[in-house]
Amino acid sequence: AVFDVDGLKSINDRFGHVEGDRCLVAVAEAIVRSIRAGDRAFRWGGDEFAILLPDTAYEGAEAAAATVYAEVMRTCADAQGRPLSVSAGIAEATGEIANAELVERADIELMARKREKLSLSSG
Repeated sequence: AVFDVDGLKSINDRFGHVEGDRCLVAVAEAIVRSIRAGDRAFRWGGDEFAILLPDTAYEGAEAAAATVYAEVMRTCADAQGRPLSVSAGIAEATGEIANAELVERADIELMARKREKLSLSSG
């Protein structure tokens, strides 16, 4: 699963990069609190995080993503106290799939979910 912190650019622009970095740390801590002992989470780059969920089917990964989302919303806020949120993209490694293709699939789903959120908030 790949996660993107929603609106981090606007936080950086409005409050500065120190505040943006504080938000990234808060999200990382929320992710770590949300995952199982055997799962692995790491910063993928910029405002993205990745979680490896071994021996987890797609439906289980969706449930894990929902847990992460809820923990971020519950415990992370910007400088004005507004809750932070994340978007997630999930891909399942089935059969012979290259790592790059797995990441690409998750990223495509992430971008689709972000576009959906933007269209819901503007419409």
